Amino acid sequence: MNNQILLIFDLDFTLIDNSEGIINSFNYSLTSHGHQKLSPTEIIPMIGIPLEKMFSKYVKNDVNIYVKSFREYYSQKGIRELKLLPGTKEKISELKKLNYNLAILTSKKEELARILIKNLQLDEYFNIVLGSTNERKMKNSPLLKTILADKFKNIKKYVVIGDHRSDGEVSEMLKCPFIGLLTGKSTKDDLMTSTPMKKVVLNDIRELNSKIILDLF
Repeated sequence: MNNQILLIFDLDFTLIDNSEGIINSFNYSLTSHGHQKLSPTEIIPMIGIPLEKMFSKYVKNDVNIYVKSFREYYSQKGIRELKLLPGTKEKISELKKLNYNLAILTSKKEELARILIKNLQLDEYFNIVLGSTNERKMKNSPLLKTILADKFKNIKKYVVIGDHRSDGEVSEMLKCPFIGLLTGKSTKDDLMTSTPMKKVVLNDIRELNSKIILDLF
């Protein structure tokens, strides 16, 4: 039964806290192009949305220039300015031993996400890591359905797990259940209203178990 289910995890504030790396990368980009730094309290609520949207709130010219500078810093330094959220590795290992298929879906550049997961020694647990590419900019890109169907031909049941409304929106697109985690900045109400699909909200990943997952089907 479990091997017929794919658990699709968000990354930022679902599995990791990389707020330090994102804050430093964002401010590096702003100051590199003549802007003032922002405070952490201004940046943290935006974490989880695409970089283009983050920068468009503060700059009027080509946001791609700022995104490029952000990624320059992040790929060199920011990618190491992070930590696993409590209980993450233990829970991921437990779910893998229970024969669940595991995936990561993030708005980060896919190549950076793969490096990050490898640095954290989590790569052995995940069947696939999906991030932003030239063809697939958004987490809820319609291409996601095709990619998952091709990669997991015999799996028909998905569960999206994340801390942000955008993760609930992915579950709506995939027509699958959603498990919200209160480890980011979203409230329980934010997560419960993010998708019309069956859902449950937990405090953090440590509360996740097979009963909760299977009860969603």
